[in-house]
Formats: sequence, structure tokens, C-alpha cells
Amino acid sequence: MNLSSNLILPKSSSSAISFSLKFGLPLFIGLLLHLGFAPFHFPGLSILSVGLFYLRLQNNTVKSAAINGLLFGLGFFSFGVSWIYVSVHTYGHLAMLVAAFITFIFILYLSLYYVILGASYSLFTQYTTSSINRGL
Repeated sequence: MNLSSNLILPKSSSSAISFSLKFGLPLFIGLLLHLGFAPFHFPGLSILSVGLFYLRLQNNTVKSAAINGLLFGLGFFSFGVSWIYVSVHTYGHLAMLVAAFITFIFILYLSLYYVILGASYSLFTQYTTSSINRGL
């Protein structure tokens, strides 16, 4: 039995890893940003998270940067919004699914800021890079 052949991932595994890195990494980076605020107080993780987010936006198309921004925002804003679900479900007397849907729409709405930020950053870097290459 050849040990090196066992270390090579099958094609479906490598595509799953690629998928999880493409979509899971911005989500995880957004979760890290929340750890820099109260009650956790790990400010180094916030700085690291913002740096990794901008590193993730480098050399991306506008669509890819917008998707990265959406996932980053979903990770950041979904960490501490359980109180919204509780208030809508308990005090608003709505069903669980409706309260979860309203909370998810709220998180999506807040994440639009990072969508706009990612797309704008990508547009700006593409414009300035092309201007520098043209000698303007």
C-alpha cells in the first residue's frame, strides 16, 4: 500500500475544501470581528479580522468582492442577534419560523453595508490599478 496515494484527496473532497474556503472563510473572518468587542475584549482579533477581510478582497472581481462582503457581514452580524429573535418571538408573539425569518432579513439588511464596501473597494482598486498602469 502506497502511503502517498492515501494522502491525495479525491476530487470531490478537494472541491468541498475549495468551496468551504471560498464561502466559509469570509464567514469565519466576520465572526472573528465580533470577538474584539464587549464582552470578549480581544481587540487583536478585530484588527486581524479587518486585515484578513481586505486581504480577501485583493484582486477580486466586483461580484466576488460583493459576495465576500455579504458573507463577512453575515458572519459579523449573526453572532449577537439572538436578542432580536427572542424579542420578536416572545414579545411580538410570532411563530418561530416567522421570527427566524425576520431576524435573517435583518441580518441581510445589515450585511448590505459590507456588500457595498467590498464592491466599492474592488472598483476603486481596479480603477487605480488601471490608471497607474496607463501612466496617469
